[in-house]
Amino acid sequence: MKLEIYTADLDKAVKNYQLADTTHTGNAASALTGLFDFISRTISPEITTVVLAVNAENINAQKAYQKAGFQALPRTFDGKIGKLLLMEKKIN
Repeated sequence: MKLEIYTADLDKAVKNYQLADTTHTGNAASALTGLFDFISRTISPEITTVVLAVNAENINAQKAYQKAGFQALPRTFDGKIGKLLLMEKKIN
């Protein structure tokens, strides 16, 4: 799982982290739950919202993110391999 920290207007990544690869393992929801603690302890306790982009056709990933508390936003954009859906979760 790759974590990129962006500016508030989502125009520039300011920090990158490489986390455990949970692709197709069924562990994404629990890894994401740990991610919120990681953000609070390692990056900044002032971060209150996590926004991620997921391929709009990747229903399994969307379900994993929903299970971890993310909600879809009404905004999409074109990524390298297709349309991306934004999802967010409030933390702290």
